[in-house]
Formats: sequence, structure tokens, C-alpha cells
Amino acid sequence: MPKSNVDFWHDKFTANVARDSLAYSKLTALGWRVMVIWECETKDEDALIEKFRASFDDVPSLQ
Repeated sequence: MPKSNVDFWHDKFTANVARDSLAYSKLTALGWRVMVIWECETKDEDALIEKFRASFDDVPSLQ
């Protein structure tokens, strides 16, 4: 949390969480699978690939 303008950032983060939760709910209700990837997770390519693989373990191969 930033040290300046704390009320603004608190409200912004709270609204972001609510928005993302609503989007997640709507997408899953439509049958989509949702994966959240944080920017910091993109720095470790091997871990990111493993996250993708684990998420799609139950999806049949197209090959």
C-alpha cells in the first residue's frame, strides 16, 4: 500500500478487487476457466509454464 494518499489507494484497490471478482464470476458462469497471473509471476518462465500446465491438466490434447 502506498504511503501517500492512503484513502484513495484503499478505495481504488477495493474497487479493483470487486470488479475482478465480478468479472471472474461472469466468466465462470459462461463456462470459461479463469487464471489469474500477477505481473511478478511472469519473471519466472519455468514457474509460469508449470502454472499453465497444472491449470490445463484435465484438458484433452488436440494432437
